[in-house]
Amino acid sequence: ARAGTHALVSGAIGGEPFERSVGVASVHVEGPTGRAFIALGDSITEGYVDLRNDTRNAWPALVEAQLGVPVVNAGVSGQGFYDALRLLSDEVLAVKGVTDCLVLLGTNDLGDAGAEEQMETRMLLLVQRLEPFCRVWVSTLLPKEKTNYGAYDYVKSQRLGFNAWLRGGGTSTEVIDLESVMRQTSNVHL
Repeated sequence: ARAGTHALVSGAIGGEPFERSVGVASVHVEGPTGRAFIALGDSITEGYVDLRNDTRNAWPALVEAQLGVPVVNAGVSGQGFYDALRLLSDEVLAVKGVTDCLVLLGTNDLGDAGAEEQMETRMLLLVQRLEPFCRVWVSTLLPKEKTNYGAYDYVKSQRLGFNAWLRGGGTSTEVIDLESVMRQTSNVHL
């Protein structure tokens, strides 16, 4: 990255490393039709938990490598259900060729009074909007060691309640139980 306008400069212009794409709306690739996934989520999906992260190690990229199918990463740091629903048409439904949608949302919604019920309502609305477009897979929320949102015990309780609702068929879609795979066996909160 380098400040200024350099469209007419030929040759190398130098600059500093910059971890985020700027000004790229989409990249279209032609190829044979087949399964293609899109991952919706927050910083956990995007792969920017801190500045040392590399999106090539984010879970959508790892899923792509393991399954051998394209996975578009539509994660947005700080995003919760409200923003995901507001931006869904432009950032997800506009992508052509998607067959499956992977949803890992809710971590940024935890902490407020009544958040769990609101999350359930918004998850159902998200699933309802996605179902005509793709096969929907929802993920349980991952453990958090700390939070900036609300009292930690309350956040833990909300996360467990939301995950129980998902596992119990709350969305009537496929559930990927990432929490059970990622947590420590001795502590559901780590």
